Amino acid sequence: MLERELVGPGAFKDELSALGDEGRHAFFSKAMRHVSVRRKEADLPVVVVVSRKTSSIVNCYGVLSNPDKGSLVLEFAESEGLQVEMQLPSLGFIRDKAGCLHRLDDLPDDLHVPGDFRVPRNSVRRWPRRLVVDGELSVPAMTGDFCDEIVVGGRLSVAGASISEFPRRTVVGGDVFATYSSITRIRGDEDFSGSLILSDSDLESLPDNFHVKGTLMVSRTRLRDLPAGLVVHGNLSCRGNDIEVLPDDISVSGGIWLADSKFTRLPTGLKCGGLDISRTAISILPEDTHIRGHLEARESALAKISGRCVVEQEMELSHSLVTTLPADLTAGGSVDLTHTPVVSIPDGLRVDGDLLLPWTPIRSLPASLFVSGKLDLRYTAMTKVDIPESIEVLGYIYINDWAAQRRPRKRWSLSGIVRSLFARGSRDEVVRS
Repeated sequence: MLERELVGPGAFKDELSALGDEGRHAFFSKAMRHVSVRRKEADLPVVVVVSRKTSSIVNCYGVLSNPDKGSLVLEFAESEGLQVEMQLPSLGFIRDKAGCLHRLDDLPDDLHVPGDFRVPRNSVRRWPRRLVVDGELSVPAMTGDFCDEIVVGGRLSVAGASISEFPRRTVVGGDVFATYSSITRIRGDEDFSGSLILSDSDLESLPDNFHVKGTLMVSRTRLRDLPAGLVVHGNLSCRGNDIEVLPDDISVSGGIWLADSKFTRLPTGLKCGGLDISRTAISILPEDTHIRGHLEARESALAKISGRCVVEQEMELSHSLVTTLPADLTAGGSVDLTHTPVVSIPDGLRVDGDLLLPWTPIRSLPASLFVSGKLDLRYTAMTKVDIPESIEVLGYIYINDWAAQRRPRKRWSLSGIVRSLFARGSRDEVVRS
């Protein structure tokens, strides 16, 4: 099976079977030299791939992180004067800061790795009590006991690990990935300098006044509430959870993503970089809410947008329960109210984008309305005569099967004049949609 997988059916059969004890055989190609190495004729060989250009080992097959097999590759490299470009852990070894090699199945209690340490699955039998990794540490699907102390300069990945919490002393300079892990709690004494990704884990609790210097992702976990005093400098992802309320003193610099969760209430004066409450039971956007990005509330229970709310980018409200918008709403992007029960638009509303109202029961528009994009009124009860002449729409106005273009007064340009002349010759400024 090894021979067929590596080189195709029967391609190396004769060469490999002809090797004796300590035998080697080279197969030459344009750029690579394939060398099979084994100690005994009965052993399956290790196939080493050597770059002819760089005189270095760039790959090997048949080692499977076994130090006994990996030692063949290292001995071959030494005897042939070759460099090893492969990650040593794939050969079953790791080199410490002093330059000493250690087998993965026999690591010392105090280990300092100068670069990255990407550990092959189930290759470490006993972890060091103290582990320092200057680069990235990746330990996928780890089982059994972990270290007492870890210091990682870069990213830490323990995705799928069976540990219930991080070591008693944990210092991580990069992001932490612990998705699908058995981690149940964060104590608060860990030192995380980046994002904390815990989605789809067994997480049950976070400490009060918890500060996350990057993004916090706790979607689809066992959390029932978020801690008081939570501060997140990046995004907060809390989708698909049983949590019902955000803490009143929460602080999130980035976006807050709550879609498909059991949230029912938002705090007054919430400020964040974006908000997604799609398919939640949140019915009110409280006063003084300030969203620097998008607001997404598709298929949500949102029925009321309170006063003094600011949304600097798009508002996606389709299939929600919104019936009207506040007069002092600041809408910095398009507003989509498709398939909502909206019945009125406040006088003086400004929308810096499109205003979409298809499939709504709306029957009238205010005398003062500014839309910098298009106004879509298709599949409503409104007709052309229901549109006030005083409204200002810079794009097209769509009404059922008609599309009429309106332009603001005293804002003529050369391209606008040309389009106007063309429109006058085409059905009196009315074009079939």
